[in-house]
Amino acid sequence: MNSVWKKIVIQTILRKKGKFVDDTYSDFALAKGMREFRISIVEYIKDFVLITIGIFSAAFGFKGFLLTNQFIDGGATGISLLISALTGTPLFLLLILVNIPFVLLGYKIIGKTFALKTAL
Repeated sequence: MNSVWKKIVIQTILRKKGKFVDDTYSDFALAKGMREFRISIVEYIKDFVLITIGIFSAAFGFKGFLLTNQFIDGGATGISLLISALTGTPLFLLLILVNIPFVLLGYKIIGKTFALKTAL
């Protein structure tokens, strides 16, 4: 195994498990850590692709249905649409501002990974 990949696997996978003694690992432990590292990378890529597809489909529905027919949605999007209609503030800015408290609440209660995926 390349020394760079070995260091990455040790720092990201093996040290989190707390099973290290003097920074020496068996070949089996390194191979198992590399397998877990690959699986986690593939999962992150799948999550990113699926979230991106969801964003595009939501944007298509939002732009193609709600905005063109002048409907008001519920939730944070509806609040943003109402404020935008009343004040003339750009909708993209209001969507971000209204959703910030929910992202922070998710970060505090659920965790960092959830907040990062939500902010995406």
